[in-house]
Amino acid sequence: MTEGTMMAKSTEFKMLAETSEDFLFAVRKFIPEVLISDKHYKRILKTAAMIPVRFSLCCIFELALNDELAEAGVSFGIPYYLCNSTLITDQLTSRDPSWAALKKLIQVRENPNNCLSQNTNFFWIEFDISGQSPYSPSLFVTITDQPPPDSLRQKHSNRITAVLDSIESTLGNDLFSRDYYQHTLRAIQQLPSSCTVKQIGIMTSRDLRTVKLIIKGIEVNGGNSVENYLRLLGYTDPLDEFIDIYEKLSPFLDSFCLSIDVADGIQPRLGWECFLAQRNPQKKERWELLYDQLVQEKLCSYNKSEAILNFPGYSSIIDYQDIWPDSLSDYWTNHKKERLSFLIRRINHVKISFIPHHGFRAKAYLALNYYRKGLKWLKDKNGEYYPSIC
Repeated sequence: MTEGTMMAKSTEFKMLAETSEDFLFAVRKFIPEVLISDKHYKRILKTAAMIPVRFSLCCIFELALNDELAEAGVSFGIPYYLCNSTLITDQLTSRDPSWAALKKLIQVRENPNNCLSQNTNFFWIEFDISGQSPYSPSLFVTITDQPPPDSLRQKHSNRITAVLDSIESTLGNDLFSRDYYQHTLRAIQQLPSSCTVKQIGIMTSRDLRTVKLIIKGIEVNGGNSVENYLRLLGYTDPLDEFIDIYEKLSPFLDSFCLSIDVADGIQPRLGWECFLAQRNPQKKERWELLYDQLVQEKLCSYNKSEAILNFPGYSSIIDYQDIWPDSLSDYWTNHKKERLSFLIRRINHVKISFIPHHGFRAKAYLALNYYRKGLKWLKDKNGEYYPSIC
């Protein structure tokens, strides 16, 4: 199926003020309706209307893969170089305590001597676009990827603990109870030596405001197995199905992470976050094999599989220039001789969630990144100049 046939119609949407709504309006044409319906995309745009456009330059759509309604959550990434607390306005902080919490975390990170500044490189705000608006965002802190050698294991564990301490002391009991902190601290301290924490999430969008840990480097079998680790934390439910689905998918994966939720102890919900190093299916046959397996396991519909595999690509800002936010169009116009500006579309990862006695649910995470690449001008043999990417 060609990219043209996969594009969704977006004629009924209107451009409004320059917020993240403008950016998501522009990218709508790349997201087919089998993945997100027009009705649901309007709800996403309504949420994006309150978010600074700079936060939308790295966003991810979270899509259910089964035959449910074509709905999605959306996350906005805030890299360290955009961590500016002045972007979180009083209007935002008065709407929801999660925004006030995010502003506090960014303010703390602005201090170069704070452990958040030294050990984190991304904040994420995640919206579960379901139920009634307005939607409260969950907050994620991404920890810098420095897998420790065994000799530095204790130092690394202390680094993760220091990040947790900073989050807890910054947010206080309103969003991060002391009881939850103690159980989360234990989950970090019990990690096998091969593991690290990739992300810490404060799930403020849920009725039960759990702490989510995304754990990298855990083994499925052996002495440091996921089962041994979960049992140390007091997890009592059967794990056979959870391990079995990983073993079915693992031949198609390059890496994976374990996702756990912690409240007054470890919660029943578990997850596998599944990654391929090459995020374009056109360059990696295993993406198709992975989605074939998901369809076979009845975790993904065929139509959604086809749509997702056709999603990746890139578009220059010069394409469809009239629909991009003014700031991006102006930037391209003013710097077209020095830089290329374009949008990259890719599959970020797949997540398999598991709740004992309730089965599995699969989600795809589709990423959109605004990207700039420098140009240099070279002279050909005829003395004519031509652009080359730096």
